Order: sequence, then structure tokens, then C-alpha cells
Amino acid sequence: MIARLLAGATMLIAAAVPGQAKRLAPDPVAPVSFEGRRYETVAFGKARGLGQNGGYVAAPRRRGWRHSRLFQRDFRLVREITRLGLWEYTLEMKRG
Repeated sequence: MIARLLAGATMLIAAAVPGQAKRLAPDPVAPVSFEGRRYETVAFGKARGLGQNGGYVAAPRRRGWRHSRLFQRDFRLVREITRLGLWEYTLEMKRG
């Protein structure tokens, strides 16, 4: 009974404080691999142009390689900073 009262009091205090969130953030979900593909949750969906903040799963490409069916090759763009502090881009290619 005392624990129930304390839990209720905590809820009332949290609701009464302005600027407090209604709910706590969910625990982070670890990425999952299935059939050689990595899946991970997308955080802050609205800030990334999505319609909501939760419920999205991303399957990012591995190490940035993109396959071109036209050229039958894999490509990736590599960015490095030079000694002068400028970005240098290199297009790498490997056979598909």
C-alpha cells in the first residue's frame, strides 16, 4: 500500500512540474543482423524528416559500398581531410 502511494505521488509530482516529459524515453535497442544484413532503429525520426519519432528500422549499407547494375561494379565515395584542412573525395571501385 505504501509503495502504491509513493508511486502515485511520484506520478503527480512529475505531472505537476512544467517542462517535464510525460513518459520516459525507451531503452535503446541493439542492432540486429539477419541473413548478412544489419538492422537498427532510427532515433529522432522527426528531426530526420520522417513523420514520427519511433517505429522506424534502418538497414544501412555495409561500409558505404553501392552496387551499379549498369556497370556491374561496386562504388563508394571516401572523404579524407588534407593537411590544409580541406576535404578530399575519392571514388573507389571494385568489381561486383
